[in-house]
Amino acid sequence: FGGESEFSKPNPRLFSFLLAKFPAINPELITVIDDSLELLATGRSMLMQTILVENSKNFNSAFVPDGVIKDILEIEKELDSGKKINR
Repeated sequence: FGGESEFSKPNPRLFSFLLAKFPAINPELITVIDDSLELLATGRSMLMQTILVENSKNFNSAFVPDGVIKDILEIEKELDSGKKINR
């Protein structure tokens, strides 16, 4: 979104900006894929689904994402599984 927003990752206000920009999109249909547990927790608080890209810095946390992958190349398989991962 380049210069359209003053917010960038990992600023959680980026999600609010995007939801305001695209109000017709139901946040429950959005999947946040990231290695930042803080960003995923923010997405979850806004009803978005979350998939953690696991790394050595984030595996030990109280936040439990909806899905976990070890490599971004696994994302297609995770998304194609057809399971609704949002709680």
